[in-house]
Amino acid sequence: MWALIAALMAYGAFCMPAPQGFGPAELAVALGLFAAIGPARLFALSSGLSLRRPGADMLDWVGSLTLLALLLLGGVRGIALGWAERDILRDVVPLGFLFLPLLLGPLLACLTPRVLRRLAHAFALAGLLFALRWWGSQVMGIGPAGMAGPNSADYLLNSATVPFAAVWLPLAGLRPALERPGRGGWVLAGLGLIAGLACLGALAEAVHRAALLLCLGALGIGFVAQGLLRPRLGLVLLLGLLAASSILGPVLLDALDLVARKTEAVGLNNRLAEVEAVLAQTGRSPVAFLLGDGWGALLSNPAVGYLRVSYTHSLASYLLLKVGAVGLVLVLAYLGLLAGRILAAQARRPDLLLAAGPSLLLGLFLHTSFKFLCFGLLLALLTARGRGG
Repeated sequence: MWALIAALMAYGAFCMPAPQGFGPAELAVALGLFAAIGPARLFALSSGLSLRRPGADMLDWVGSLTLLALLLLGGVRGIALGWAERDILRDVVPLGFLFLPLLLGPLLACLTPRVLRRLAHAFALAGLLFALRWWGSQVMGIGPAGMAGPNSADYLLNSATVPFAAVWLPLAGLRPALERPGRGGWVLAGLGLIAGLACLGALAEAVHRAALLLCLGALGIGFVAQGLLRPRLGLVLLLGLLAASSILGPVLLDALDLVARKTEAVGLNNRLAEVEAVLAQTGRSPVAFLLGDGWGALLSNPAVGYLRVSYTHSLASYLLLKVGAVGLVLVLAYLGLLAGRILAAQARRPDLLLAAGPSLLLGLFLHTSFKFLCFGLLLALLTARGRGG
């Protein structure tokens, strides 16, 4: 567990959500993740031997077979169509992140619910580190890794950890105030609120429209739920909201105005045109539609000015491009079983699922974060019921 926490801290403090290369920070994260998974589990899943262990359920079977099928299908197509080795590798590595719930399953199943909650805190802290690095880049005028320019650091906020932290930290901060009424508990609640505001403020300042609105919605649901369960707390939250609105109201209105103006200027960022481009490219033949163009395939993407890139902004269109309708159906089956596991695991911890909601929706439908390490870690965290949970 500590290796996984160390990997998260290194990830938030030193890495980009989608690094362009492999340096010391990425190596540290990889080693921490490898230590958490273990070589035996990694080999067992990639080879299919994990299906022979007692207790393997439908998710294990479908997930393992889906991973093997995608590696084979996309790899053969990519090599046959002559895509660059670097582009193939940049697709294959993130594929493993999507199956981290299976890789990390044995580790997380051994942890108690209290330790799993600490792991959620570490995940949120990584998001706070990303947000603070973004604020630092705005103050210093220098982006990550020395990249100059006002937008170079915005990729830091694409991490699934940032929206999670924006929701989780304020809501989790209320817990010590409720369990240990007194000055210490409310200090922790105040720190959680400040940390959450740092993440929300970064999303607002960078005009990450969907992330900001989804986080505000999730926070509203969380605070209302807490207030209905505990009327006294609800009164305190209402008074706090009124006080905060008098101070932060103009700032929030300015942020929403920026969202409205960006929407008026760029609309939906050509997301629909992007899907149409994928359908046009894969629809050239039945084979291309069914099997895709393989790992490493490029798309003249209207969402990024018709540059030829290896990504799209939704998981479904990305899979259709790379592994076709066959691969898409396989992954949907895996995700359906994963959703059932998540709902069962989080039945007693709805606050964790609420905090994860914005990141899941963004990653699946609006961003490229489904390819990020943090997205896979979030899925793994959500599927963990834990020992005695």
